Formats: sequence, structure tokens, C-alpha cells
Amino acid sequence: MGLELDNPEVYPPVDRGYTIKIVIKKFRGYNNVEVHLFRPSWSKEEEENYDWNELLGPPLDPTKQFDPLSSRKVLLETFTFEEKEEILDFLLNKYSEHLKSIKVDVLNFPIPLGLVPLSS
Repeated sequence: MGLELDNPEVYPPVDRGYTIKIVIKKFRGYNNVEVHLFRPSWSKEEEENYDWNELLGPPLDPTKQFDPLSSRKVLLETFTFEEKEEILDFLLNKYSEHLKSIKVDVLNFPIPLGLVPLSS
């Protein structure tokens, strides 16, 4: 099984920002199924604690309309370093024989406005 960890030159400016993608060897008759893991929920207090002016950048396409909260969700769906380590440990110990690969990345900051979160 391949394990690919992004070793960023610059770490996230906040405690979140780690993304995890796995490829399952075989799932319901399909081979090499790509799955992006994400946090499905968070508290309103957590969302309010971030300095969004620092974390969000200009829109991907300034000519289009976008939901201003969607790029916030992109960050809030990611994992902290500790959460990422727990998930990796679980996957490697419990499901490694079923996985083709695990890839961990770090978001680029600032996050462009207009991104669509995985939960959407």
C-alpha cells in the first residue's frame, strides 16, 4: 500500500488544514475507489474563532457569483494534525490490506473564495 504524506514547507496558519484521500482496492464490485475524507460538522464557536480575512483570498473567478461561506467550509471540513494522525493510525492498523493508497495533503493558504466544500 502506498502512503503519501505532504511535507509542506509552510504549515497551515491555523490548527486545521490537513486533507486525507484514500483509494480502496475493491468496493462493491468497483476497483480503485477514491474517497476523500472530511469532517461533516463543527461548532458555531469554532467557525467564529478563525480570522477569515486572513485565511480567505480572492475569488477563483471574480466574474461569477459564489457562496461566501463555502470556502469557510473547505477549511472546517479538514483535520487538525492530531486528528490526521489518529485517522492514519486507524486506517493503517485496521484497513491497510483493503487500501491501495493513502494521501495526506495540506491546504494552500489563503483559500480562494468560491471553492465548493466536499459536503456540498
